[in-house]
Amino acid sequence: MPRALFEFGDGVYALQSVYGLSEEAWSVELTKETDQGISEVALVVVPDEDLERPCEASLYSDEPIPVAVLRALLHEVAETGRAAGAEAERLRSASSAAD
Repeated sequence: MPRALFEFGDGVYALQSVYGLSEEAWSVELTKETDQGISEVALVVVPDEDLERPCEASLYSDEPIPVAVLRALLHEVAETGRAAGAEAERLRSASSAAD
């Protein structure tokens, strides 16, 4: 289920986050639905376990992304990264306390 929907011009943008166990990372996906169907616009992979690993961003469209939609995407990526960092730090602290 999309986390947020934005109507602009000829379509509706949907923003959602999904955790990938095999990648140990969150995927923040932006799609656009038009009369022709649903297409991927952007995907950002945010590492969860390895905080030294950089985020990976992919754009799948040459169309400009409306500023409000881009801001929402970047905010979601930042919040996902912040949550991943806080969880990794919590796990490190718990591991150190147990030693």
